[in-house]
Amino acid sequence: IGKLFGTSMHLQKVSEETENVIKENCVFAEELQYKRAELTSLIGDLGTQQQAFVEKLAKAVDDKGQYKVAHSQNTAELSKKLCKQLGLNEKTTDLVYYAGLLQNIGKITLPESLFTKQGKLSKEEWEKLQNHPNVGVNLLMNINFLSEVIPYIHYHKERWDGGGEPEGLKGNSIPFGSRIIAVADAYTAMTSDRAYREAMPGEKALSIIKEEAGVKWDPKVVEALQEVIK
Repeated sequence: IGKLFGTSMHLQKVSEETENVIKENCVFAEELQYKRAELTSLIGDLGTQQQAFVEKLAKAVDDKGQYKVAHSQNTAELSKKLCKQLGLNEKTTDLVYYAGLLQNIGKITLPESLFTKQGKLSKEEWEKLQNHPNVGVNLLMNINFLSEVIPYIHYHKERWDGGGEPEGLKGNSIPFGSRIIAVADAYTAMTSDRAYREAMPGEKALSIIKEEAGVKWDPKVVEALQEVIK
């Protein structure tokens, strides 16, 4: 957070200095070129630090949730591959990648006892677990550079047939990024070891997802998944 803040402040300062240089009557080309190079470098640094920040948040969530693998990272990587297979642009791909990393961010507010409990969860505990996407959205609303990923996370529990949550959106009314994350999350979860079960073979997981295409999942995204994991 400190690095992000420092780089952001430096970028703002250099931006203001560049504006002043442009406003001057005599603009020196050499000075302007220097400022441009400095801005480009700072923007690159800021992007790198933002990604590192998000990846660390995702790791903290996975650690809290007692995952045996980097579930959030794996979901995000698969989401990125699906975006490329579907021909989405670089900016959208980056946003979906971040959303894949942070889809479970709300779990970071839940007590560890909820994840380590042996046996069936109580009704209250189950409701808390089910509500984590809403909690996550509220957390992310306070981080400006992540504002564009909020819709993807908010609607990633929707179903293609309209039977999902939180608003019962159906088909193409569900944000495309949400549909991508949903498929990537399902496949990653099925093929990963959990405390209560072993990982499922990839072929079986794909077969289950294909059977549910057009019901739970966007058929177009399921087709992309089939191509990506060949």
